[in-house]
Amino acid sequence: MKITRIENSKHVQERVLVYLEEGDPLRITGHELLQFGLYPGMDLSPQLVVQLQVAGQRSESRVKAAQLASGRMLSRKELTDRLNRKGIDPDTAEETADWLEGLVDVYLPDLKYADGTLAAALSGAADYFPVACQAIREMFRQVGPYVLEDGLLKRGMVIRHLVLPGYLDNTRQVLDWIAETFGPGDVLVSLMSQYTPTNNMTGRLARRVTAAEYRAAVSYMRACGITDGFVQERTSAEEAYTPAFDGTGV
Repeated sequence: MKITRIENSKHVQERVLVYLEEGDPLRITGHELLQFGLYPGMDLSPQLVVQLQVAGQRSESRVKAAQLASGRMLSRKELTDRLNRKGIDPDTAEETADWLEGLVDVYLPDLKYADGTLAAALSGAADYFPVACQAIREMFRQVGPYVLEDGLLKRGMVIRHLVLPGYLDNTRQVLDWIAETFGPGDVLVSLMSQYTPTNNMTGRLARRVTAAEYRAAVSYMRACGITDGFVQERTSAEEAYTPAFDGTGV
């Protein structure tokens, strides 16, 4: 069977359409185009057509999986179910999930709030905590306990939390959850102090975290048994580290 023409899809990004003398066009990506050295006028055996169909669906599944994963962290079942609903067969969806899990070595999730009222007030996300916790558990399932080699993090997860001025109870709840969920050697925790208020902030958030507040947060983290991680110098909240937020340097 001969290729009559090759063109990029006008509707689906990264899709390439390979038109044959008969039947529907093959839907592939640029990867298969180069891998198989396809060109107009090329004769394709029935076996090669099948190989292109399988390879094309595999690549399409990976593109869709990457798009889905960029929105929010999905469990393996959520990912494969969504791929199935998008027309990807179950075997290819499972293969894609295996591929996606092997892409990330280190996750750096933020865990901002445990207090739903605070999450709703500051970020409009009352369900932030359960959703974030589910995502963090999934990340840990993928990468497992952290691995350090010669001082470098080769694999694992660093959970980051920014201490907010006047909201130490929220920090304590976050640290409680981490201590209850993970054991020694599982994850690293970065307790950050560099909250910097902008000019329009009011109330508790109109100031920086005090030295006393941050010391209290560090002490509570240690009291929870969390010793794997990082704390910061107070200089990290200085103006020199704060972007201008005026579009310059972008």
